[in-house]
Amino acid sequence: MTIVISTHDVDLVPIYASKVYIISQGKIIKEGNPQDVFEDVETIRGANLRLPRIAHLMEILKKEDKLPFDKPYPLTIGGARKRILKEFED
Repeated sequence: MTIVISTHDVDLVPIYASKVYIISQGKIIKEGNPQDVFEDVETIRGANLRLPRIAHLMEILKKEDKLPFDKPYPLTIGGARKRILKEFED
């Protein structure tokens, strides 16, 4: 089954989509699975979009607080929880 959703709510995308297309000025500028698409931060921001809030939080924690989170940043709460627990297991 295929369902097509058009949205600017990037927080919903990694939860519901398995394939993502970023369209800017009527042209597809990026396509792929959510993780691959949102890893291209320059293209995302160039299309006047933002990262999902969870990925943005991980980006801030790395940059501002020097926490050891490397790309690709998780896109969901569940993914962030796993990453955080993994980093602080020891």
